[in-house]
Amino acid sequence: MQPNNILTRVLTKPLHYMLRYLFKSEKHLKAGIITIVLLAALALFYKYLIVIFFIMLGAVSLIHTIWTKNYFGFELCILATVICAIKFGPLVGALVGATSIVLGLILSTNLDAGLFLAAIMFGAVGIIASFFTFQQVLFAGMLCAIVYDFVMVGFYLLMGSSPVTSGVYFVTHMLTTYYVFTFLAPVLINII
Repeated sequence: MQPNNILTRVLTKPLHYMLRYLFKSEKHLKAGIITIVLLAALALFYKYLIVIFFIMLGAVSLIHTIWTKNYFGFELCILATVICAIKFGPLVGALVGATSIVLGLILSTNLDAGLFLAAIMFGAVGIIASFFTFQQVLFAGMLCAIVYDFVMVGFYLLMGSSPVTSGVYFVTHMLTTYYVFTFLAPVLINII
């Protein structure tokens, strides 16, 4: 097909005029192309961006343990794990949970004997949560927090942790988890 073919001119001329009308200058054209490429990348990598967001959310939520020494049971790793497991399945949920807890403990310099067990437990939480729906997110979150705390608090008590400290952690973790899954989870679910 020749470039000066009448069919080519008939097909490209309207496209040419449309592009000239939409993008008055070369600068506007470049901005439009960049916007289209970014929107296409967002559409293609949406799942990965959501997963990375939740991993970082969970990890950053543990930074307070630098100062509270893990006595206060606030964290968003359970939230991240449960939402990703329900949305994307057990493998992604387990990956988000294990990665967010390990990164969070590294960021908070709270590396101890429970790191490996915590990663395994968050993997298990991701698998458990995948059996629920978003309508059951509060129940799923509380169940997963209870399972996690049962194993982890038991482990730390066997390692010599104070029963009072472990009790304070358990109670605050249950209260903050209930609050997070009641108020924050529905907002995040609507966004994703």
